[in-house]
Amino acid sequence: MTDDPLALLRQIPELALEVEMTRDHPNPDGEQAFTSRPETGSRPPTDLAALHATMPDGDADYAGRGLRGTLGMCVRLVIEEMADSGPTAEVPDYPSDTWSGICGWLASAHPAWSVMPWADDIVHDIRQVHRDLSNLARVQAEPSYRCRRCGDPMRLQPGGAWLLCDSGHTETADLEKQWRRRPALPDYLAAAELGLTVERIRVWRSRGKIKPTKVEAGRPWYLPWDLLLLANPGVAEAVRRAEALAP
Repeated sequence: MTDDPLALLRQIPELALEVEMTRDHPNPDGEQAFTSRPETGSRPPTDLAALHATMPDGDADYAGRGLRGTLGMCVRLVIEEMADSGPTAEVPDYPSDTWSGICGWLASAHPAWSVMPWADDIVHDIRQVHRDLSNLARVQAEPSYRCRRCGDPMRLQPGGAWLLCDSGHTETADLEKQWRRRPALPDYLAAAELGLTVERIRVWRSRGKIKPTKVEAGRPWYLPWDLLLLANPGVAEAVRRAEALAP
């Protein structure tokens, strides 16, 4: 996935639309609905993290609420910086308070803000908003390892014991090499990567077997390696033996 801020700005409106269209539907992560049986007039559960992320600023434009507000604050910063540059400076108007309006404005104003002292802060906010929307839209990350025989992407299969590529080749997973240094993921992405369910991870957490590295937008994040050791006790035992024998 690219880190180019202009490419990310082009993708953000579509990601936001995906999140807004699916936030009032049951999450496809194995969780059960709030009621055991459908009832007349009942509504599906709302994803509160998605609701908060996509909420408008309301009466106070560019107040920084939600993810769109974060980008709106970037617009406000750029305009105020341009206004402070001198009385003859041409200061553009604020864009429409929409995903497309704000992202399009930031993309068109890139030559101006890319040389400002806090350009890195703006790039950081763009990347963070894109990352958060990608997580809420459940965009799957590209596989980070490939088949030695054909070069196709390989994916860990349920249970975590072996890999399968798009051409049908299989390999025994070198679990420690592949997973020990993987960064933390939101619970639903980690579950999808490892062939688990969010409910199973929640049970482990309630029993004190694992703790999230952080909680962001209402979602706990976990290290895939920690989950893999819980899902595969044999792997955990093999790692303990190897560490005990290490000099």
